[in-house]
Amino acid sequence: MKGWFDAFRDDGAPTLYSFSNRTPVTGDVSIVAVCVMFATVYLAFLVIFPGVRKQKFTTFTTVTLSLFVGLVILGK
Repeated sequence: MKGWFDAFRDDGAPTLYSFSNRTPVTGDVSIVAVCVMFATVYLAFLVIFPGVRKQKFTTFTTVTLSLFVGLVILGK
């Protein structure tokens, strides 16, 4: 008896699409490198941040949003 999710399955085994170009899932190294670069800069800012004397909230918000926008633009 066939069920709802039995399309392309043989004897209850996982679905196997027999394409000739099957490859494993890989990550994009350039995106990971950009993320690590921005995270390193942000962590350096967080280490330096307690030394900011005036306008702490404004400085924190400006740097955080600037780094986030840069990451989004370069991550695309």
